[in-house]
Amino acid sequence: MNNKEQRTLEHYGLTKNEAIIYLALLNTKNSSILRLSKSTGIKRSTIYLIVESLIKQKLVDIGLNGSKKIYLPENPEKILEIIENKKKDLNLIMPNLINRYSEQSQKPIVQFYEGKNALKKVYEDVQKSKTESLWYGSASSVEKEFPSFYYKMLDLQENDKEFKGMRDIVNNTKNDKAYAKERNSLKTAKIKVKILTNDLYFLNSDNVIYDNKLAILSINHNFFATIIESKTISDAYRCMYELAWQSAKWP
Repeated sequence: MNNKEQRTLEHYGLTKNEAIIYLALLNTKNSSILRLSKSTGIKRSTIYLIVESLIKQKLVDIGLNGSKKIYLPENPEKILEIIENKKKDLNLIMPNLINRYSEQSQKPIVQFYEGKNALKKVYEDVQKSKTESLWYGSASSVEKEFPSFYYKMLDLQENDKEFKGMRDIVNNTKNDKAYAKERNSLKTAKIKVKILTNDLYFLNSDNVIYDNKLAILSINHNFFATIIESKTISDAYRCMYELAWQSAKWP
């Protein structure tokens, strides 16, 4: 018996014993239960069950040799029909399966971080963004708490060919305006910064929208961050960011 044929039939839906019996019938053209048992080494009681299953799948037919029952293999092309019918059945339920998967994948993932070192990991995650990152918060607070780390990362981004760009909305203060003017003056201008109107103010916070994530950071005495990973949430905040960007001013 061809082991490759047997393994292939098993791969496409037959059990091991069904494949063995079907191939045995192909070799003999027809056979009785007793002859099948002798040629395959499978017990007769088991073969009866296997043959019944193959008959239901329309891969085996029943004939008569005098008064004795014999079993005949159907055309192997029937196997292709079985596979096609299974595909049709699968296609019928596929839209429902995809909808259920989409509903599950849209559930937000929320992560919490505590401590200054943990917040650095959040900033490092933002640097890996495959989309433009949208920032709003207090630049001077970040500079005070992460002076070398934060601005080193900004400089690295300016020189990174894979960097997708960044926009930042900061407070209308002396330090934040100085930061905005410095970034906007660079030749590459990969980082663009605007400032809030005088009546608005970010206090000890930083916020970033990137990829499918929203990061909210507290950067004063209590160092913690929350990252919400959700396309629905990130898209909504991107929309709000565009409104804020339009109303913000160039320094």
